[in-house]
Amino acid sequence: MNSLKFRLAALAAAGYTQLARTSRTKDGLRVLMYHDLSHSDSSDLYTLRAETFINQLNRLIEWADENDASFHFVADEPKPGIAVTFDDGYMSTLQIAAPILAEHRIPFHVYVSRVFVAGADRRFLCESSLKDLAAVPGAKIGAHGLSHRPLATLSIDDQATELRGSREWLEDVLQIRVHEMSFPHGSHSDDVVRTASSAGYDIACCSAVGTYVDSSQKMSVPRIDVWSHDDEATVVNKVRGGWDWLMP
Repeated sequence: MNSLKFRLAALAAAGYTQLARTSRTKDGLRVLMYHDLSHSDSSDLYTLRAETFINQLNRLIEWADENDASFHFVADEPKPGIAVTFDDGYMSTLQIAAPILAEHRIPFHVYVSRVFVAGADRRFLCESSLKDLAAVPGAKIGAHGLSHRPLATLSIDDQATELRGSREWLEDVLQIRVHEMSFPHGSHSDDVVRTASSAGYDIACCSAVGTYVDSSQKMSVPRIDVWSHDDEATVVNKVRGGWDWLMP
């Protein structure tokens, strides 16, 4: 989404939210999806400035207090409110996001791919820093595939390898039970969901926008993309539901 389209969408979303004067957090859990954070500007839609993330979080905390909303984990039975998730396993999640989330006692989930953790790219967690992140109060670690390939494009056998292998690898590294995941690239299908369940997962997050209202959604939990363009007002509007009809 380019900057002009974003500005037009933001105006439309703000108008919709004002007219509706409702919040989807009353209906169920609104799950935010973050990726990387940076101390410098980036052209990547999914890389936010650290300052932007902190401003968003502070405003969300204020808004939640004003509107009797709470932060929760993504669980088998959703509670109305807000949840925070991070995909891929960036080092910035440990260095930037985790301290402020822990300070405010906000629970959060991090879904990591082995290909990134085992690689040489220093933007991502290594096994040692992944263990440090898992020890942060309020952090839950989940799987995100072995190779980060779109699961719906793979054979059933390859899906099983990706899903079982990523869970077993994480359990071996962290010495904990791993029962949650997010689908790489949001790619999933009925076959993928069945394979994920067979591979030992109880919860799986996707990238479709919406509200987690019922346990029947627990293997395709909807989430809300947070983009580098988003300021604190935009994130509040996304949580309330003003962007649902505008997002892909």
